[in-house]
Amino acid sequence: LEGRVSPVLTKVNTEEEVEAFAARHAVTALAVLKGGMLSKAETSAEFRSAKEAASILRGKVAIMWADRAIGGLRPPAVQLWVNSSTPRTVEMSSTGTEFARNLVAMSWGFNMFNYTWAKRELFDSVALPIAHVFLDEHSTAPATLQMFEEAAKEFRGEIAFVRFNKNNNFMLKDFGLAEDQLPSFGIAETFALTGKRYGMDKRWLAPAIERDMPDP
Repeated sequence: LEGRVSPVLTKVNTEEEVEAFAARHAVTALAVLKGGMLSKAETSAEFRSAKEAASILRGKVAIMWADRAIGGLRPPAVQLWVNSSTPRTVEMSSTGTEFARNLVAMSWGFNMFNYTWAKRELFDSVALPIAHVFLDEHSTAPATLQMFEEAAKEFRGEIAFVRFNKNNNFMLKDFGLAEDQLPSFGIAETFALTGKRYGMDKRWLAPAIERDMPDP
């Protein structure tokens, strides 16, 4: 509730304020912006970007800001906390959508997540393409699962990896794939049916593909 009724951006001045704010939210970001005698941080492109990103992610990421170095962090810089974890460095951007995408990439986009409607809305809100990973939770080989998890980390910030179970197999038809062919994989530019989609079935998915090598 606080994330919906509190200011879009919250200004902080001390480490104690940063710690208290982060403790109240599951996902928190601190944007430290440049300020000076002649130009205030509030007039900068980075401030406008942070405000736009905070609006896009309202209720999902709580964003605070400071116009001076705080907690050893010097402007311009951004740090992110997930459940008060060790802070992660996030790349600042002069556009709100891109900044929001960077924040999502370093929080929910950090690993492969199970499909939920909330994740669907989140990834679409920052225009992040979605890798659809369709698996049989009872028969998927550990090496196959590890392959997708490593890919999720490698493409963090570019593609969000979402895992679907057998109850969601009806979505395979959107990729032109059979519902009984698992594992299967697809990339969609958006969850909306109007978005472009590319699919691959299990014939193309394997941690290692054996090939007959000719004798030298």
